[in-house]
Amino acid sequence: ISGIPAFDKDNSSRISSTEFRRVLDLFCFKLTDAQWKFIQPKLNMMGDRVNYCMFLDNYILTEMEVCAVIIFYLCD
Repeated sequence: ISGIPAFDKDNSSRISSTEFRRVLDLFCFKLTDAQWKFIQPKLNMMGDRVNYCMFLDNYILTEMEVCAVIIFYLCD
């Protein structure tokens, strides 16, 4: 995921959905067409451009929430 900004040529925090999928394929995991179609509506898109900062913020928030639940159960 850290490779995303390299695709952001104009520093707008947005890259094309094709570039975004390429980043996921190269740096994370190869998505099937069905997986990509499932993910696309959940992306904050403006036209054909994905706001990758918001995507990363949501990912980090979700990870933090999972950690909070684990800590809650460990401390209980």
